[in-house]
Amino acid sequence: MVDPVWAGVIGGAIGGFFTSAVSLLGPRVNWGIESRKLDKLHETEMSKTRQEHRRAMVAEWRIGIHEEHEKRVQKERDRGSGPSYLESLSGLRWFESLRPRLTIEANAINEISWSFEDSDKVEELSAEVARIEKEWGLV
Repeated sequence: MVDPVWAGVIGGAIGGFFTSAVSLLGPRVNWGIESRKLDKLHETEMSKTRQEHRRAMVAEWRIGIHEEHEKRVQKERDRGSGPSYLESLSGLRWFESLRPRLTIEANAINEISWSFEDSDKVEELSAEVARIEKEWGLV
């Protein structure tokens, strides 16, 4: 048999050990939980920011396509049968931000860039914007 004094000492030591372990590990466990919550919150905020930025880019592309096409059609009307001066879309901010995301061949991009008054080219570029918008999960 174990002496009652020793049983009390051993019981107290074991109880003290577990109490210490809980008090030392408790904050660590809480910190881990809070850290994961904050990481998830940060990830969610970053995702929202990314989606907002993508929506703004798509809007800028659509506005750019519309305004540039209208401008070129108006130039064609004003020009009448006079000499034609080709202008490329290259260098326009909205087009340069769209160009790397296009899946069409470089020759087709060049053709679109130089013949943007043609409605077929506008539709082709608009279809690419719609594809990107769908790929990004914005629609």
